[in-house]
Amino acid sequence: MTRTDLKKKLEQPAPESRRLYRNYPHLYRDLILWEDYLQCVAQKQKEKIHATKARARNAVLDYYGISEKTFYAIRRTLRSLCSDV
Repeated sequence: MTRTDLKKKLEQPAPESRRLYRNYPHLYRDLILWEDYLQCVAQKQKEKIHATKARARNAVLDYYGISEKTFYAIRRTLRSLCSDV
């Protein structure tokens, strides 16, 4: 499943979306956070800044107020569910 498919499933009430929310209570928030991270990476690449992923990660960590450990836990969760992470 891709990220867009997952987002559509989470936005519509269905038995599978309820199962996903039961297993991963913060999944929609994590998906939005990951999309912000990818947008930040694209922006940094467009500006031709070195170490784009590290800078984008730090920007997302500062904006959302999460730790690096939480960021990698979010990535691990999304990788297990989506094929395009």
